[in-house]
Amino acid sequence: MDLPTEIIVEILKNVAYSDIKTCQYVNRYLNRLISENSKYLPRRRVAVRIFQKSGVTFVSNTTRHFKEEEFIHFKAKDWSRVAVDSLVLENIGMESCETQWVLQKLLTCLKMSRQLRIRFLKLDCVEISDSSHQQLSEFFRFVLPYCEEIQMVRCVLPTAPTPAQITSCKALNHYRLLDSRSAPMNGTNDAVLEIYTHDVCSNSGKKSFHAEMSCATPSKVCDFIQAWTSSAAVPYFNITLSECDEAWRSSFSEECRRRNISNACMEFASTVLKTAHVKVVFVNDAQLCRMWPVFDVPARNGPEICYNRYYRDF
Repeated sequence: MDLPTEIIVEILKNVAYSDIKTCQYVNRYLNRLISENSKYLPRRRVAVRIFQKSGVTFVSNTTRHFKEEEFIHFKAKDWSRVAVDSLVLENIGMESCETQWVLQKLLTCLKMSRQLRIRFLKLDCVEISDSSHQQLSEFFRFVLPYCEEIQMVRCVLPTAPTPAQITSCKALNHYRLLDSRSAPMNGTNDAVLEIYTHDVCSNSGKKSFHAEMSCATPSKVCDFIQAWTSSAAVPYFNITLSECDEAWRSSFSEECRRRNISNACMEFASTVLKTAHVKVVFVNDAQLCRMWPVFDVPARNGPEICYNRYYRDF
């Protein structure tokens, strides 16, 4: 071929992965070029799970075949020909030296193999000591920008994703932070609601949002409700906030009054869609606040509800 290698690689970047495989059979030169530059080209997507078992850290890759090996033997080049689509860290213990090593090696492998578009991140039963604060923060900074779903369940972390790191997740539509301890989370949770609010206001085309997290600032919740009730192209959502005690509920009600956001029994009617509203429910015993939309209730006319007509129409 007469074209320089750099130009051929730039052309192949715009080719589907299935066609990349076909190109490898054209001739030896193209096969070698693709093999040497695979981390810059479209690759087969894989789900990766890193976990500890009997004190040993393992890594598993799931594609058409399942492969599992000890993480100590894992090499960055093993990921050069695949694209990590889903990354799960599970049962990672508290021992500082081991955890630091796992995080540092994981981050190095991700960077060297150019894993720049991880869409799903889950931390399940992960305990990280304060000594690994820097490694974890750098891990979040590198992994989060293209995440669509972030889950942290039963974790003890020295730091949470910062508001700036959450804001970088332009495609985020699913966020769960359950039974976890970390630095104060209000800024992070507020950033999640800000993303959802922006997406509603800009009609981003997302079909749904989901969030389960600890308490958020009442003003941010009101921002989201106002955005949803004043938008014509509204998505489905399900938001659950924990740690919403009586004081938080009072602050939320006061913020609604201050903004003149009217409601009937915590049902916030859409100003654009006559039959749609946002339903807010407080579960006092569990200190939960739950929100979801109702799109089509024939019995509703603005804030008025006629239950006789509701049952008749159905």
